[in-house]
Amino acid sequence: MAGRSRPARAGSTSAPRSPPASSPVTTRSAGAEAPGTKTKTKTKTNELEGLRAMLKHLIRLVMGRRLPTHDGTLRLAGPDATLRVRRDRYGVPYIDAESDHDAWFGLGFCHGQDRGGQLEITKRLLDGTLSAVAGPDTVPLDRLSRRLGLSRAAAAQFAVADPDIRAQLDAYAAGVNAGMTRGARKLPHELGLLRCPPTPWSGADVQGFCVIITFALAANWDVELVRLRILREHGPDALMALDPTTPEWLHATSPPLARADGAVHRLAGDVAAFSRLMGLGGGSNAWVVAPHKTRTGRPLLANDPHLLPTAPAQWYLASLRTPTWAAAGATFAGAASIVVGHNGEASWGVTAAHIDVADFFVEEVGPDGASVREGDGFVPCPIRREEIQVKGRPPVVEEVLETPRGPIVSPAFGEDAVALSLSASWLHARPYRGLLGIHQVRSPDELRAAFTQNSASNTTVVYADTEGRIAWLAAADVPLRGFGSGTLPLPGWDPRVGWRGFAPAAELPFVQDPVAGFIATANNAPNADAEAGPFLGLDWLDGYRATTLGEALSARDDWDIATTLALQTDTTSRPWRELRDLVATLPDADPDAARGLALLRGWDGDLGPDSIGGTVFVHLLAELARRIVERHAPKAAAAALGEGATALLPNNLLVTRRTSHLVRVLREQPPGWFDAAWPEVIADALASVTRELTRRFGKSAERWAWGKVRPMTLLHPFGDKKPLDALFNVPGVLSRGDATTIAQGAVDPRAPTANPLGVPTLRCVIDVGEWDATRFVILGGQSGNPLSPQYADQVPLWERGETLPVYWSEERIAEATAHTLLLTPESS
Repeated sequence: MAGRSRPARAGSTSAPRSPPASSPVTTRSAGAEAPGTKTKTKTKTNELEGLRAMLKHLIRLVMGRRLPTHDGTLRLAGPDATLRVRRDRYGVPYIDAESDHDAWFGLGFCHGQDRGGQLEITKRLLDGTLSAVAGPDTVPLDRLSRRLGLSRAAAAQFAVADPDIRAQLDAYAAGVNAGMTRGARKLPHELGLLRCPPTPWSGADVQGFCVIITFALAANWDVELVRLRILREHGPDALMALDPTTPEWLHATSPPLARADGAVHRLAGDVAAFSRLMGLGGGSNAWVVAPHKTRTGRPLLANDPHLLPTAPAQWYLASLRTPTWAAAGATFAGAASIVVGHNGEASWGVTAAHIDVADFFVEEVGPDGASVREGDGFVPCPIRREEIQVKGRPPVVEEVLETPRGPIVSPAFGEDAVALSLSASWLHARPYRGLLGIHQVRSPDELRAAFTQNSASNTTVVYADTEGRIAWLAAADVPLRGFGSGTLPLPGWDPRVGWRGFAPAAELPFVQDPVAGFIATANNAPNADAEAGPFLGLDWLDGYRATTLGEALSARDDWDIATTLALQTDTTSRPWRELRDLVATLPDADPDAARGLALLRGWDGDLGPDSIGGTVFVHLLAELARRIVERHAPKAAAAALGEGATALLPNNLLVTRRTSHLVRVLREQPPGWFDAAWPEVIADALASVTRELTRRFGKSAERWAWGKVRPMTLLHPFGDKKPLDALFNVPGVLSRGDATTIAQGAVDPRAPTANPLGVPTLRCVIDVGEWDATRFVILGGQSGNPLSPQYADQVPLWERGETLPVYWSEERIAEATAHTLLLTPESS
């Protein structure tokens, strides 16, 4: 598929568990402006700021600031030679090392210094040991991690990795351990509050971080459970009406699947808790533009991954330099990789591919509790015993059956003893290179070669280099299914089901140098224009962002950094463009409907923070979605709207692509869906929205602006506990957009003013070849310490759509240096 002339439409990476399903305009979200005067609102804000300042002062007195050492010399075990870490005023480290080992050690050290608390939580999440220090509240997290066997899978993948990859991960892990124990005079505040020492990292644990990321990006398996519940409660017609991708043959499912309902509910709670803590999921945009479509005649690369708004930030900026290679860009704390960035010759960005690499199977456990049905009989299964230590409580013991398809991840329920097993590419003992080796890539062929080992990958990658080449590929270990498409859990005892190996990486979609002069990806179908290749799934996100990007990139041939940054912050609502004429003709006999119509008719379609009509439109879509779901699937309405089994990331994919489906239904207005005619139904929903917005935010529509009714909070894992929320969370961040706008601010359809489900947590624009002009910004800051000036100092830049440089030339790095730390071998 190389060299196809059309631009690629490829495919991403969203919030704490959402409130129960209810009318979306009757659930008050935390932080939303309540009815009352501006004086009361300002007073409340001042009180909260005062509380935050008092708490920080108290923590400073009791625990100390615990800031890391960024200047001077540290002698420590680990580096082979002295390495230098220079930091700019934002805390971005520029690491100069004499070897590959020392470069990755240096990155791990910086992560350990600046993100020690974040790393400790990640490590315990991987191992399933959070409850040993946090108590019974985190048992669901540990239970899921142990059932899945995340750390076991990581160790198996690490064992079969190439020697250079193992050395890279070992060096990084050694740096993490040194940074967490020697990088500051005291341990991070999180460890102080948990009263635990840092847990040592190994190379296998770094591989485990890759496993966790891929687990989070395997977003199809939550919607499998939702489909099962809707199908069980209401049958195939309801599923066809609510799921925009459901093919007609999907209802041909074995009757015993209905017996899995209890297992579905139990598993949903565990997965929801896991997702809340990790803060992963969402969507992303990435695109590359060929030289003939830019102002400078050089390629441009842009990337803005969409994840949950968290504190500390998801991303960490860094630069590495050795005598043989260098790379700079954005990293994750826990990953030995420049995930988004460049190496002085090539640049790259990523989105989540949403390829279906995980399937549930219904299992019938034998009477002995140690076997599962295979055909007409039962076969014995190994039992893995997991003992979870719980602070202040007796241990929790989990016995996990390892079926031929994978581990049973939910206990057996009821007389039928039905449980769910999971087959997932990221649980297989297969090697991974991909993003761990991307810093060495210098050509499209080398890019493809790096992504032939994809056990811990479910991504698409955009690429541009100094030779003027642009490319894109999808990377995953795609299963070859014996029967079915992975859209619903199938009976494991059926000999036709199960996996038959993995598709060769060479068969996955790839595009290089299309005639159109650009390639854009926004979590849409990665093989939309392919006629061959393996089946990749059905569960892609709405195509609105991809379509808007395609139109914009086609429309001009003078792209540069400024115009690209402006496109990244675009909040034009494409669904409004499609529904504007329909809305204009709605009946307005009801005065509340008439007021809502007046606001919509005066709206320009920009869903920016000052938009009032945008607030009305978002709430109208949510209200109509609720009414349609409750009409077609009242018994499964909560699931169809995002609750329970749909909480994986944390809302199911029916929600993430609901808007396009809803828009199509509203335009087609199929008969028989409601007792009243469609125009009356839509007008009544609009009247309800207008009344509720008035009740919640007051009569003045000026107070309904989208940025006012939905302020954003960067949420810390400790932030749901008072008074720790005032210390660790970052409230009042400017919010814009929805799931359909390029500047994403994904909306929970059950509570539109709740914290966004996915936002651009990183923005990057690279002018390929003019490396000092490379621009980045992260949502938050470099530090994980809430008392550090770098905890959230990039938030104002992010709000204004501005960025900061990550320099490449020695001259510019030296000019930007604010701190210098030397790491010297202990033996020297």
